[in-house]
Amino acid sequence: MENDGYEFKYWQDELGVTTTQYPLTFSVTENKTYTAVFAAKKVDVRGEATAGLGSFDPIGQKDFGTTFTLEALPAYGYDFDRWSTGSTNPKRDITLSSPWRSDTIFYASFKRHKYTISAKADPEGTGTFIGVGQYEYETDTAVTAKPATGYQFVGWTDGPTDSRYPIHIEEDKELIARFEKISYTITAVAYDEDTLP
Repeated sequence: MENDGYEFKYWQDELGVTTTQYPLTFSVTENKTYTAVFAAKKVDVRGEATAGLGSFDPIGQKDFGTTFTLEALPAYGYDFDRWSTGSTNPKRDITLSSPWRSDTIFYASFKRHKYTISAKADPEGTGTFIGVGQYEYETDTAVTAKPATGYQFVGWTDGPTDSRYPIHIEEDKELIARFEKISYTITAVAYDEDTLP
């Protein structure tokens, strides 16, 4: 009789002779021993992301009764969040046990990774910045350079000359803004004492 998760393969007697006849019928003329051989049924193991992007390893056909570790692997720009069970460990120990099903799906969610946008002034202390901080992957933001008193913004070291630097978030990024002292022109006019206004 088949058990949950296993299927009958064949009968084998004490001499190694096999038959797939099921049920087995025979005439009793002597002592005889038959062993029923069963094999584990196959289970199609899959993973599915309920939020965000990610993959799962290992997946595919596995024997019923197998124990293995399933890992949720976030795609670039994402972090593992949690399994549908609530566990926040991306590695999950699995045993394919009763009741047997032809396929088993494990659900997990992923969230966008937060990248750090930072900026510094060159020379140090000659400016400040609006918009630095952490932002989620694939969001759009901008950093604005503000010169300190007595300085003016010159440009960003990687080329742009607008003080507002637009960014599409895909990785950590450090910006360097160049500032220079403002030059003032002082004009002096000499007057004769008798011609002072």
